[in-house]
Amino acid sequence: MTTNKTRSAAIALFLGAFLFSLATAEPITPKPGSPERKAILDPIRKLLQKKINQRPIFIVDHLKVEKDWAFLMGKPVTEQHKEIDYTGTELEEMAKIADEITVALLKKEKGEWKVVEHGFFTTDVWWAGLWERHEGCPRSIFPNY
Repeated sequence: MTTNKTRSAAIALFLGAFLFSLATAEPITPKPGSPERKAILDPIRKLLQKKINQRPIFIVDHLKVEKDWAFLMGKPVTEQHKEIDYTGTELEEMAKIADEITVALLKKEKGEWKVVEHGFFTTDVWWAGLWERHEGCPRSIFPNY
């Protein structure tokens, strides 16, 4: 009987520690070149590609992931790591007046990352408070400005 009680106590302790670790998870930054990073960046890359008619890559300034949420801030460049020429694109006018930065909130649904909100150029911190508008979105994935 003592063995069953000991086993039950050990299982309860393990489950408690496991649940606590889930509740206190901290955001991570997927490593450059990792499949997870590519899976997060691809949906926003595709949206930008449609607007500029070329495939961008991102110089990532901020990428944090927690649970099924990710927040990205990065500068788009060409695959050759050169400045993008926005002449003749949908973003030509914005490129003249705003900072060249891509900001995106993404959520993983059914195993696939989806863009929830995004901006390709910015003149302010429009994303402040996004975590309040999207249930379950952790504040911890956003920069502390």
